[in-house]
Amino acid sequence: MDEIPPPLHVHFVPLSPEGCHLPVPAVAFAKFIRERLYQAMLATIPESDLETREALLVACNLHPLASWWIQNRRAAQTSIAETMLKLQSARRNAENEFRPAERETEEH
Repeated sequence: MDEIPPPLHVHFVPLSPEGCHLPVPAVAFAKFIRERLYQAMLATIPESDLETREALLVACNLHPLASWWIQNRRAAQTSIAETMLKLQSARRNAENEFRPAERETEEH
């Protein structure tokens, strides 16, 4: 499979080598894992679903340690998907909190 670079609008946080015995290769390997996982998951999200695409990027960026990506490479997709669901749920809850206030303002 050819390496697919992330779109230009994707801004990953830099990976930290903290806890890695060989920092340079560890960061490179972790970056490879993260980008492959991001691309694979992104391919399943419709282009029009910007909220889910944003949640994917945020979920990936919540793991800035290279060691996390290496140690969790088999479970990373499940972990990222669970984080995405939590982020989307929190967003909906926050939006719903403000809707009643908007309705009251419109009624008065």
